[in-house]
Amino acid sequence: MTPEYITRLNTILGESLEQNAKEITFWHEKIKEAYNIRKTESKPNIDNDITVMEIYVLVLYTIIAIATFFRGDFNSEYAAEKRLNLKYLSFVSTEFYKSLFIIKKPNTLWHKLESILSIGNHASLIEIIDEVNKASSRFQTDYFNSKRRDISIHYDADLDVVYRHLCEISEEDEAKHISSLLAILQPLSLVCSLYLHSEYPSGSLFTTIQQENIILKRFRKGLYEKIYGLTSSNIQSFAKHLDQNMNTYHLIDRPKVKDLLSVDCHSRLYQFRECFKLGILLHYLYLDLGTAVRGYLRAENYYEQQLNVVRINVIIYEGYKKIFLPQCDNNQSLWNLYIKTPILATASIENADEVEAIEHILHNYSTNKDIENIRHHYSHFRKGKKLSIIDLWSDLIAINPISELSKALDFLKLLGRIIRLNQPCLEYFAQKEHERNQLNLTAPLDDIFTKVIGSCKTIEEKEKLKDLKNKIREIILANFDKMVQTHKNDNNHE
Repeated sequence: MTPEYITRLNTILGESLEQNAKEITFWHEKIKEAYNIRKTESKPNIDNDITVMEIYVLVLYTIIAIATFFRGDFNSEYAAEKRLNLKYLSFVSTEFYKSLFIIKKPNTLWHKLESILSIGNHASLIEIIDEVNKASSRFQTDYFNSKRRDISIHYDADLDVVYRHLCEISEEDEAKHISSLLAILQPLSLVCSLYLHSEYPSGSLFTTIQQENIILKRFRKGLYEKIYGLTSSNIQSFAKHLDQNMNTYHLIDRPKVKDLLSVDCHSRLYQFRECFKLGILLHYLYLDLGTAVRGYLRAENYYEQQLNVVRINVIIYEGYKKIFLPQCDNNQSLWNLYIKTPILATASIENADEVEAIEHILHNYSTNKDIENIRHHYSHFRKGKKLSIIDLWSDLIAINPISELSKALDFLKLLGRIIRLNQPCLEYFAQKEHERNQLNLTAPLDDIFTKVIGSCKTIEEKEKLKDLKNKIREIILANFDKMVQTHKNDNNHE
């Protein structure tokens, strides 16, 4: 896409945000009224009205989310930042498709709408039904991907999968992906709008939507001036560290390295590299959250700003879960495995105090139900019969950017503190592995001398052999340490 085309598309998406926010604000209130009417009185066609309203709200929110994340990409400065915005498009499109075409199958929302549109057998409506069915079939074949959706929002236990997914994202591919989705969204938006505006003629003509007030404008401007430049350098730095961490993680997978290792040695190193997991996750989380914060600071539209604030909440919740809650087969958290256990083993009082302080903060996230509820509303557009987007839009309107951005900055600082703690932990694991390698290296020498010393007849002979063994052992270990240092220096020069 040329710069001119991107500028034009960015403007169109901004205008789309404004119009669709107006529509969803009106129908969000109308559908809540309709739910209450269905509970308390008998009104003809209320079920049909609710079906169309639910689909229309689903369509409108999906368009708003697409516009927000694409504009986040267009306005980003760095490759990692662009991809971290674009990765959410897969989540949005998959949730939309599931909500409309899969959940409660065969009695899906789309099946209900098909039945409504088929009444009277109008040629133009039958044509729209056919158009949506063909577009949905194409989208399912080419782009529907639950795995990509899960990685985009929940990350993955296999951090290599998360990293590769991020590296594979491209603006051009996502543009094709969303074009395929728009082939479903556009006819649905048209037919739902026509139906609802004929049933409710006043429609959204006089709807007023929220705008950023003077207090929020001053807050966002002040925060932009204070941290935008700093987050810019951090995004570059953390993206570089993430790449370096992944290169280190895959060092033993390189053919030249793998060929030099025995099967047993490769297996041990494969297990050892697991201690890099938390460091990789922390850098990824920092980038994801930093990108969302910068997205809020740059956003021009109020609802675009609010959606980024909701996204901040979700990243914090998912990040806290991945760090602090049990994730592994042995029912231990990454925090316990790769921070708390090694720090306590090193007997560093200063680091132990820091572990205790951080653990107290992490534990507090487990009691924060607001973060948890917003995450649940955001991560599933529809759960069973319930359209979660109704609650999400209420969250989006009510959420306070000032308190949420404060929470985001605190979490970014917390990630930095854990990253600093991670370094002595890696050194601890490396030292333990080094000691084990030394032991394996000198074990044959110890076996030989133990047998020879056992056959000695005098104490003097035994002492001479022990001295000889220790000298040979020192030579072997000195050469081993020299080889390790040379290898480190070679890696630093690569």
